[in-house]
Amino acid sequence: PGFFSCLLSFFCFRKIDFFAPIFSLAFPRARQFFFFSCLATMVLSSDVWILSKIVEPASLVQYHLISKIFGVYGFFYSAFLQGFWPSAAEKWSLAQGAWVRQKTHLLAVFASIGAAIFTLLCLILKEKIEKATGCFLPSLAISLGGCYFIVRAFADFYAMALQSRSDIKPFFWLVPLQAGICISLQVVLCPRLGIAGTFAALAFSYILTVCWALPRRLQGWIR
Repeated sequence: PGFFSCLLSFFCFRKIDFFAPIFSLAFPRARQFFFFSCLATMVLSSDVWILSKIVEPASLVQYHLISKIFGVYGFFYSAFLQGFWPSAAEKWSLAQGAWVRQKTHLLAVFASIGAAIFTLLCLILKEKIEKATGCFLPSLAISLGGCYFIVRAFADFYAMALQSRSDIKPFFWLVPLQAGICISLQVVLCPRLGIAGTFAALAFSYILTVCWALPRRLQGWIR
């Protein structure tokens, strides 16, 4: 399927001049976003690689199931992220950065509160979820997974606000730093806490890096 998609894309776009001025302007910016996506993937994919080396297969199944459950909430707040991006980009172009900062903070707080409520619902419905899936879910792992999504939802809105202004320079040092912290904490915590240690490591890596650095960066554009 991938090879067929490449052939179809080549056929559809074969007459486009990729050296036109618009592409010459777009490619350097797209290259920066590509590198940022690679760095972000490195952070978000380190958990499975480390867990596979430390925990039992049954624990790995638990981790994937909890991640899928919280992914339901991630789907909803991601819709708000995508919807807010064009508005933020427009306000930046109109020099209304204060509006972007205000709305970003409001949405980030609401997204974090929503993640906390979703976590509480998961703990309340824990037994029903276990019966439906036939898989035991540790309460500690659910709680720390909720903490991870709380801080991630908060940081994602600030990341989106900066990316809508094409400001991704801070990510080139924040994301590698976050990856180093996350991997180091996973190596220390996973043998002791299992899958809960992975969620704790991810949460702490966000708190120690992007959760404070991105709001400060956004504030810097308003002054």
